[in-house]
Amino acid sequence: MEETVDIHAMRFSVPSEKKLPDGKISLRMQNVDLAVLLRTLARAADINILLNDKVEGRATVNIGNAPWDQTFRGILSSHGLTYVWEGDIIRIVSEEDLK
Repeated sequence: MEETVDIHAMRFSVPSEKKLPDGKISLRMQNVDLAVLLRTLARAADINILLNDKVEGRATVNIGNAPWDQTFRGILSSHGLTYVWEGDIIRIVSEEDLK
């Protein structure tokens, strides 16, 4: 399994209106557990996440210098997931659970 995370020179901030970070990220992971991938993204942006039990599956990503928020939303969307802010924590849940 190959994993590469380039967080060099990235600056993330989460303003009070809870906008997702939009710093650039490069990420390459093959056949990785989805929870591991999401925790890696959270670490890169220095944000807190809470994963629902239904967050499962595997993913392969090859992202080069793309905005963090687009990468995050794309991964969630590809797996039928979404997120909600709860204070300073992003809670990741299935789209079904949100309804």
